Amino acid sequence: MKEIPVTSTQDIRKENRCRILEMLQRTPDLARNEIARLCNLTEPAVSRITRELVDAQIIEEVESDPAPSRRGRPVIGLRLRGDGAYVAAINLSADSQWVCIANLKGELIAKHSLSLKDVANPITVVTCAANEIKKLIQASEIPLPRLAGVGVSVAGPVDTNEGMLLESPNLGWPTVPLASMIETVLNIPAKIESRPIALLLAEKYSLKNQKIDNAALILPTLGIGGAIMTDGRILRGQSYRAGQIGHLTMSESTLVCTCGKIGCLDTLASGHAILEQLNVISRDRRKPRHQVEHAKLLEEAIALAKTGNDNAIQILFAAGQHLGKALKSLTTVSDPEIIFLAGQLGRSESYSMGVRKSFSENSAIPILSSKMTYEEAAVSLALRAFIYSPKFDISGYLTD
Repeated sequence: MKEIPVTSTQDIRKENRCRILEMLQRTPDLARNEIARLCNLTEPAVSRITRELVDAQIIEEVESDPAPSRRGRPVIGLRLRGDGAYVAAINLSADSQWVCIANLKGELIAKHSLSLKDVANPITVVTCAANEIKKLIQASEIPLPRLAGVGVSVAGPVDTNEGMLLESPNLGWPTVPLASMIETVLNIPAKIESRPIALLLAEKYSLKNQKIDNAALILPTLGIGGAIMTDGRILRGQSYRAGQIGHLTMSESTLVCTCGKIGCLDTLASGHAILEQLNVISRDRRKPRHQVEHAKLLEEAIALAKTGNDNAIQILFAAGQHLGKALKSLTTVSDPEIIFLAGQLGRSESYSMGVRKSFSENSAIPILSSKMTYEEAAVSLALRAFIYSPKFDISGYLTD
């Protein structure tokens, strides 16, 4: 007979602390009795946990006047302290590399673009990112004991359990132990995630989308990334490549993809394909690695369409139509309630119109442009991993 794991009182308190912090993140200035009601906890339990959080300077008490219909003493509410804790965040891809620092409320304190011309060497990139984070911490005068960890959004499939980036054609990287590399240099825990999944999780936990449990997010950049959520859980797959819609085979294409296969969606609908159709880059696929300079060229192509250039508009629209057709297959299998189009290309008018035109002919599933930034996604990843989590270790904040 399988043994049922026993949950300790300490584990229950950690879970309840996490629920309270998440509640205050969504709804600040709640009184303790309101927190108890909304979290389905006893008032004594809430009082014990919140007193500990106040002592650790993670939350603070705020006094407000009672409602006009009620008499008595002012109501004591609770809210998160912005300076209670901090997280660092890193974004790594061919189109952008930057680092930033954010506070407990997710507010950006400082950001620095790495602007690397060559991202081929993972050690060089990680060392550069870590050094810039150290500079931001020093310049912002953040107390190191209150820096909880670092969230990393990266282009490529990720094994989150092992902290491994499995590959990144976008960066030209093979398998890299990215989390341990960053932890070694910064001496704080790191959480890594693929950019599409980080964006989708951030959308789920944003205030306006917190009830969404079945969704897909598509991130068209130089290549096309994707993420799928079913019943509130991210689908990852055996090799952590679930949602990689860019490598669906399309009958319209006979071109060789960067992955080496023929006819992938990437050859028709990606930023790389758009640049080729605009004759900005060569169609030579013998060197499949996406290049940093191509990201800049894609930005220029999107801007060109925005100015009204007919050729650019038509090429972006046609590329979007190919993606819309592929989405029909994806939604047949995953059955989402909503689809997000993310990134600069995904939000561009010509491309997104093409997607909607092709997809919406026989589907009522809404396609929304995601306003979530890479910064917000990486910061949210770090906060969820190290603060709004049962793994949050409050002891270090009680003694600093």
